[in-house]
Formats: sequence, structure tokens, C-alpha cells
Amino acid sequence: MVDHDDLDDPLGSILALRDPHIRGCAMIAYGARLEARAPEVHAAESPLIPLFERMRFLRSVPLFSDLSGDDLRMVPKSSRR
Repeated sequence: MVDHDDLDDPLGSILALRDPHIRGCAMIAYGARLEARAPEVHAAESPLIPLFERMRFLRSVPLFSDLSGDDLRMVPKSSRR
């Protein structure tokens, strides 16, 4: 069942979840709208965008496609040495 409040205000629903992964995705998808609506969230989460972009790229590589999000998050950290 779909909550119609979520459809009316998807960004508000995303912010209410307080999930760091979903917020990172929202940073990419909503960009300036998220910054205008929740500047404190944007300031705290924007440093993660390069990490999410690397993870998105790695997810497209067959070798990494089946890794969990937690394991995939570790790949960019270990590759920056």
C-alpha cells in the first residue's frame, strides 16, 4: 500500500527516514532542492557524494555487482591508498 503523503512530498519522506544511504541517493537526485529545504542535511551529507558516485560506478562492474552495500562502500576506501 502506498502512503499518499509520501507521493505528495517524497523529499520530506526521504528526510524523515534518517537513512544515510537513502539521503545520499537523495543528494544526487534532488541536489539543490534538498540543499534549499534542508541545508543542515546537505552540509552534513554532501561530502559523501563522491563516495556514492564511486559506489554507483563499481556496482556497474560485474566483479562488484553482487557485493552488499557495506562491502561495496569499503572498495573505494581501500583503493585510495
